[in-house]
Amino acid sequence: YGNIVPETTEGRAFCIVFALVGIPLTLTVIADWGRLFATTASTLVKHIPPLPKKFRNAMVARRTSSYALSAVCFLFVYLAAGAGLFVIWEDDWTFFDGFYFCFITMTTIGFGDLVPKQPTYMLLCTLYILVGLALTSTIIELVRRQYAQSWRQLRALRGPLAENFRKFADNAPGLDVMAFQQDLMKVLT
Repeated sequence: YGNIVPETTEGRAFCIVFALVGIPLTLTVIADWGRLFATTASTLVKHIPPLPKKFRNAMVARRTSSYALSAVCFLFVYLAAGAGLFVIWEDDWTFFDGFYFCFITMTTIGFGDLVPKQPTYMLLCTLYILVGLALTSTIIELVRRQYAQSWRQLRALRGPLAENFRKFADNAPGLDVMAFQQDLMKVLT
């Protein structure tokens, strides 16, 4: 948390070497948790029934934005839950002190200006922060997947066929080009 530092040169050297191994290992674990949570979230979303066709086109941009907004709101709820725990655990902390501590330790290495005084629940705090970092990693992974999917769709729309689809779309404003292309690919395969 930044409140305990080694005083000897040997201790500092050990911390540097330990960090050179530990930080990439920790980030790998957090990224793996993020991928696991993102896969779980994607699987759950696939089980939600699709919208009717007339709403589908209008909702694509809103759906992507609402996923991002929902993820950030969920992260804030998670931070607020942690802040509530710190209000219970630390006698002199306010809700905002707990929220600040959770936010700083989950987004940076920690400033060390505000640290828990009671060491009896440090393992729970560490687990809470690791899960929070994994949730942050999940948001990043979901955005990365959405970007990759959009990029694949853009790459699929190249060549003379894509140019004809664009002309189609320009001349027929209500035409769903992606659905038309998918139907055409089904017929061709």
